[in-house]
Amino acid sequence: MKGVGFRVFLRSFLIEIMWNYPRMQNIGFTFCLLPALDRLMSEEAIKREAVNRQLESGNTNPALAPMCIGAVTRVEEWELSEKTPLIKKRLMSTLAAQGDRIFWGVLRPASSLLGVSIAMTSLSYFWAPFVALLIYNVPNLVIRYMGFDAGWHDGVHVVRRFKSRWVEDSVTFLRWLVFLCSGSLTAVALILAAEHAKANDVENFVGLGLFVLVVFFTCFLILKKSFSQTRIIYPLLIVMLVGFSLLQRWT
Repeated sequence: MKGVGFRVFLRSFLIEIMWNYPRMQNIGFTFCLLPALDRLMSEEAIKREAVNRQLESGNTNPALAPMCIGAVTRVEEWELSEKTPLIKKRLMSTLAAQGDRIFWGVLRPASSLLGVSIAMTSLSYFWAPFVALLIYNVPNLVIRYMGFDAGWHDGVHVVRRFKSRWVEDSVTFLRWLVFLCSGSLTAVALILAAEHAKANDVENFVGLGLFVLVVFFTCFLILKKSFSQTRIIYPLLIVMLVGFSLLQRWT
């Protein structure tokens, strides 16, 4: 479908603009799918039936939405009207799991930590946000742009692309990068805290080091229990802000 992929790519940035609790992305998903339906179906009655099918509830990762749209378009071409809603829901849920694992679970933390690492270790803060945005958005834009053609070509089998060795190796690499940046930031934060608190003697420096280790291992044990990362990040941010304010006041 020449030309349809680019239109779906542009519309995919609006897929959550009318997100709602009863049916989630149904309106945005249908809006993104319309260029493909216009090319695929010439009769208005058949097109109207297809649109009504797509208005059922569904939710997927925004970055993989064009891929899901391409696969759903292929299913519509097969004229499996009775099975289309079920196939669509399974595609959306599977791609949502893969997209959340890659983008929310690995790529977003990696880009944020790299940006903060550059800001804390560099003499200039100017490049830090640009690096973070590039690391996250370049894969995001590429996958969105190529997604429709991949889904149209592979159909329901497009999910097999995420079982490839290359994808798993990339995710593993990014996870190690997150751990590396986290450890580096811990070390930098300890040095800066010791320097700000004028902890020149051994006792104060060891005390700061023990405090960092306690926080680190506490977070590690909580995460092993499948506790939400968000419930850890926000309390830690509050503690850090309060602690830094008190540190500035007392020193």
